[in-house]
Amino acid sequence: MSALLTVTALHAGYGTVPVLRGVSLYVNAGEIVAIVGANGAGKSTLLGAISGLLPPTGGTIMFRGADVTARPAHRGPASGMALVPEGGRLFPFLTVEDNLLLGGFTVADKAERLRRLNEVMETFPILGERRFQLAGKLSGGERQMCAVARAIMSRPALMMLDEPSVGLSPLMVERILAAVQTLVARIGLSVLLVEQNTVEALEVADRAYVLDHGNFVLDGPARTLAADPRVQQAYMGL
Repeated sequence: MSALLTVTALHAGYGTVPVLRGVSLYVNAGEIVAIVGANGAGKSTLLGAISGLLPPTGGTIMFRGADVTARPAHRGPASGMALVPEGGRLFPFLTVEDNLLLGGFTVADKAERLRRLNEVMETFPILGERRFQLAGKLSGGERQMCAVARAIMSRPALMMLDEPSVGLSPLMVERILAAVQTLVARIGLSVLLVEQNTVEALEVADRAYVLDHGNFVLDGPARTLAADPRVQQAYMGL
């Protein structure tokens, strides 16, 4: 069976400055794959290129058997790909409910959108309690939950999470990642997780890649990488 997402020899950067230097990876259906590394390694650039926000300068991106290398970002949700950007980037002057409904904009059936809305609120009960509150009034953890729930409204096959732990307490990070694991088990979601918190990322991931200066320097099962002295010393503070 072919992978859900296959990235081959991908190059990307900003203007004349290269960031990714021929990286290759794959994500199978129903698995969590983590991309870990230091700040500036190219992790967010990788998600930007896969999601269509940043045009690659070389290589190919295959998703569900189709070449999406040059696909614009706005076509991602309808094709089954959703990005949760760093910080969530909610619409602060809209309510939690309205932010969530915007995540389901590709769904024409109003009844189906409402059914999905109720379902994500069951997964994240705090969002139900904050349903009519302005998103800008949420705490950092609540904003991140709302951003994840908004992405789930489109029923993606692949959800990409960019640094979900930034600015959050360890307890809130655990809750959000546990919710992601629940979604993987419940709806068969696949997740590409970019995270600087290597310990947390490797605890929830099935496989992982270590990105350093635009290249993957290590990859394999998450548990294997978590036990690797090189990873422990460089990225886990052990």
